[in-house]
Amino acid sequence: MANQNRGEVPITLDKERMIRFRFNAHCDFQSVTGVTLKSFFSRFTYLSELKGDSGNLSPDIAKRFLNDLGENELRACLWAGLRHEDRSLSLEDVGDLIEDYIVDNDGNEITTMEKIGSVFQSLFSAWYAESPKLPEAEIKKLKKKEKVEKAGEKK
Repeated sequence: MANQNRGEVPITLDKERMIRFRFNAHCDFQSVTGVTLKSFFSRFTYLSELKGDSGNLSPDIAKRFLNDLGENELRACLWAGLRHEDRSLSLEDVGDLIEDYIVDNDGNEITTMEKIGSVFQSLFSAWYAESPKLPEAEIKKLKKKEKVEKAGEKK
């Protein structure tokens, strides 16, 4: 069972697993990518504040997110978050888990990009379980930028 107070978030892959970003996960991620977990996730802070009333991201925000996300970083992030359960887990093992076990809610095969979005949603939940909110001025700035980008696309 996931312990949300410890930043644990469940993900179903080959079995029910727990993503957890403790000290070793931070070190593992940085050793592979050269980037800190904090730096990686800070690129996506706008996501937690830009969800609509339905709790989902708008298609424009989802597209922007996928353009910002690197597959190598995503795989390394999931790997780092899972290694507390199995230190022998390799990056390639995690890539195989993503490809083989991420499906939609009905158990149907989905595209690799949809799998990436699904995995990131779990990682994002684990990372931001106890994170502070963005300052109101930053939220307004991001929302204004989104409106300007939408207006530019309509022309």
